[in-house]
Amino acid sequence: MDDKEKHMFSGQFIFGLVFPLLVEHVLNLSIGIADTMMLASSGEAQVGGASLITAVSNLFFALFQAFATGGAVVVS
Repeated sequence: MDDKEKHMFSGQFIFGLVFPLLVEHVLNLSIGIADTMMLASSGEAQVGGASLITAVSNLFFALFQAFATGGAVVVS
């Protein structure tokens, strides 16, 4: 391959697309950590329940995000 081959997308453009996703995941992770820290003094069952609800919430969030992405593709 030639080093001077022209790419369709630049590294800066790809970073601009990926950066908001990284920020979203960091914020989502920090919410889970904050939930665990708030319930840490309550006991094991409460921490486990909060972790389970956080996991289910993340599952639904990903599912709805996939529906929204598929709907945007169909509409466009």
